[in-house]
Amino acid sequence: MIRNILANRRARRAALPMCTALVTATALAAVQFAVAAARDARPHFALDLTLGTPVAADGEIVTAVVRLAMSGTRPGDRVTVAGRLGEGLRTVGADPSRGGFDATAGVWTVPSTPGAGEAVLVWRIEATAGGAGAPAPQIRVTVTSPRTRARALGPSASVSPQASGSPAASPAASPSVSTPAGPVPSPSATAASVPSQPPTSRPPSTRPATSRPPSTRPPASTRPPATTKPPTSRPPTTAPPTTAPPTSAPPTPAAPTTPPPDTATPTPTPTPPPPPPTSEVDVPAAQRCPDDPASACAELRFGKPRLSLARTVDATEARPGQTLTHTVAVTDSGDAAALFARVRNSLPAGAPLLWGAMTQGTYDTATGVWTTGRIAAGGTATLTLAVRVPDPAAGTVMSGRSDFVASADPAPAVASPCPDDPDSACSSTRIASRMG
Repeated sequence: MIRNILANRRARRAALPMCTALVTATALAAVQFAVAAARDARPHFALDLTLGTPVAADGEIVTAVVRLAMSGTRPGDRVTVAGRLGEGLRTVGADPSRGGFDATAGVWTVPSTPGAGEAVLVWRIEATAGGAGAPAPQIRVTVTSPRTRARALGPSASVSPQASGSPAASPAASPSVSTPAGPVPSPSATAASVPSQPPTSRPPSTRPATSRPPSTRPPASTRPPATTKPPTSRPPTTAPPTTAPPTSAPPTPAAPTTPPPDTATPTPTPTPPPPPPTSEVDVPAAQRCPDDPASACAELRFGKPRLSLARTVDATEARPGQTLTHTVAVTDSGDAAALFARVRNSLPAGAPLLWGAMTQGTYDTATGVWTTGRIAAGGTATLTLAVRVPDPAAGTVMSGRSDFVASADPAPAVASPCPDDPDSACSSTRIASRMG
């Protein structure tokens, strides 16, 4: 009984360190797994690019709105949105809701926050149309994250000296091999440095003949044939050796001692790193760039405005003292906005101006010039002028006139031309007598 108790105690004592080590290893593996999972957690982005107008006029300032939604970011992460403009586009300014924008590099830096967040960039771009047939310029924005970029590129591969093609790494360029006993010439170097020697004739032997004592062995006839050996004594040579020239080919000249050329292997072309994963950035299907679905692209086409001018009055007949309202309208029927238009307006003779109103632009009462400002494609800008019919105007026709001083359209049209000037628009009213 006592022996069993002691054996159980010894077993428990031996198993306790093993259980402790197993628990410690399990906890350490769980911690390492959690740290690796946190390190590998990738932030998620949603990118959206919207243009204020898809068709621009030459010299127009276009607004591009970039929206960035972030989730899974950590404090300290540097999130950037790189913008790239095509030919004919340049940055005029930008208003980010968060972070800063480098107009020279076109990079928007957004400070990250834990959890989810959103930032908006209003990017103002001036568009300059190229020549006929010029391609439509493109606006591209790409999100970059340091953790995404580090995982996509991975560690830089080291190139071995032999692969780099250096002479020291080429076996043909090394003349010797180092050993503990000292440098030993390589076979190729030894063969190249030792020239071949021409064959030489051997001079006749001058050694005197030596006499040996007579052999005491039994005669050859009494010895068995299997054990017969040739005599070890050599008779003296009395005949002179032949001195005829050898019949071999003439000696070849010595090989040059120049080492063989360097035959180092060429440097292999490094394999480019894989592109960053595209699963971390969501872009609407209509905005995805053809060569990179993780970037948003928008093409800006150039168009031309088509302006027309019209002037109307609310009454074709009036009496002295009555109020007449003249309306001047400028319409853009082209596929691009008209950036500006200036229209000169004249009032009927003797009719004072009572009030005026306009949908956009400014009006100079001293000169009668109305500056419309930008007119969107398919839009219309209007100016309204109210005048009072004077008493001396009875029995006459009162006319108002308007014409373009300058405009974004080099050849604007006139919808209601004057009888005496097709480039001006007129509106007329016949004034009746007060008593009639």
